[in-house]
Amino acid sequence: MMKANPRKLTDEQIVKLILDEKESGYFEIIYDRYAKKIFNKCLSFTNDKTHAQDLTQDIILKIYLNLKRFSFKSKFSTWAYSIMYNHCVTAYREIDRHRSDMEKYYRDDTYSYHEDTEDMLFQLQVDRLKELLKQIHTEDQMILLLKYQDDFSIKDIQRITALSESAIKMRLKRAREKIMYLYRKKYGEKTI
Repeated sequence: MMKANPRKLTDEQIVKLILDEKESGYFEIIYDRYAKKIFNKCLSFTNDKTHAQDLTQDIILKIYLNLKRFSFKSKFSTWAYSIMYNHCVTAYREIDRHRSDMEKYYRDDTYSYHEDTEDMLFQLQVDRLKELLKQIHTEDQMILLLKYQDDFSIKDIQRITALSESAIKMRLKRAREKIMYLYRKKYGEKTI
């Protein structure tokens, strides 16, 4: 039996209703809450609306088909983002393998870390940042976006990626450094 206004329920309460009552109609609420967010995240990687729509539908379907695996130990949003993260990483792993420029970056000894990297990252112009994000590995993009665009905590990112806290911190540090290196290399500016 449908509650008075299921749209006011939390994600977790809606998932419980779907599972307990075997009523897939409630999933429409989840879809309405997450489809646009997932689409925007996919679009940021693909820059192709059709491809982003396809990825979004695949991810939404995965979320729905795996609802019974949601353990209610974390927020539903964290769990859903982990599915999105894993799907996007898998979909773009092949693209990342062909990015030989990044291999050169890892061997480039002219790069050095600066203490102010995080502060400088926030000052990048949005269009430049989007351009540079496309040049780093998908896993690094996702972690940066989860942290700085979606404002997820390290613990949430840990649940999403199944990486250790220290691994996430190291990847965030390296991803910020890569962005700063690419920025300086492309735009030739010492400070941003």
